[in-house]
Amino acid sequence: MVMITCAFISVASVEASPEPEIKGQPHHRLIIKQSELDALLKKGYSKHDIFHALFISEHSKQKTTLENILQYHKQHPSWKETAKHFGVDIEKIKKEHREARNRFYATHKDKIINYLATYNHTSKQTIQKYVSKNEDLHFLIFASAIAKVSNKNLDQIMRLHQEGKSPHEIVKQLKIDRGKLFKEIRTIHDGIQEQK
Repeated sequence: MVMITCAFISVASVEASPEPEIKGQPHHRLIIKQSELDALLKKGYSKHDIFHALFISEHSKQKTTLENILQYHKQHPSWKETAKHFGVDIEKIKKEHREARNRFYATHKDKIINYLATYNHTSKQTIQKYVSKNEDLHFLIFASAIAKVSNKNLDQIMRLHQEGKSPHEIVKQLKIDRGKLFKEIRTIHDGIQEQK
C-alpha cells in the first residue's frame, strides 16, 4: 500500500518502450523495454509487481536486476521490506515527491488554474474560487480527472469532497475505473506542462 500511495503522488506509470529512459524530466515515467516486460510477464510476475520492482531499482543505489528484486519479494512478501533491503527509503521519497510537486504547483499556479478552467469548460474565476477556499491544487487536478471520467461536472465532485468524502470514497461511490482515472490525471499533468 505504501508503494501505491507513492505511485499516486508522483503519478508515475509503467510503459513498455524500445527507447532508453530519459531522466530529469518532471514526473518522468518509469520505462521498461518491451522485451524485458514480456520476459518477466512470461515468468509469472504481474505488471503491478514489475512496477514496484522497477520503482525500487530506480531508487536503489545497489546494482541489481528487476528479477532479483522480484525474487526477493516472493520470499519476503512485503514491498516495504523489499525496498528497505535494497536501500530504498520510501518515506524519504514520498517527502521529496510531495515537496517537488508543491514547488511545481506554487511556481505554475496561474498556468494550472488556466488549464483546469479550460479542461473543465468553466471560468477561471470558478477554479480560483476553489483555490481561495484553500482547496489543494493537487486535489483540484484529481477532482477534474474524476469529473471527466465519471461524466460529472467539477462542482458535483467538489460538493462530495466538501461533504467530507475522501478521494478514495468519491472514486468508490462513483464506481470509477482506477486505470482510466490515473490515465486522465497523467493527461492533465502533461497538458499543464505543455502549456506555454
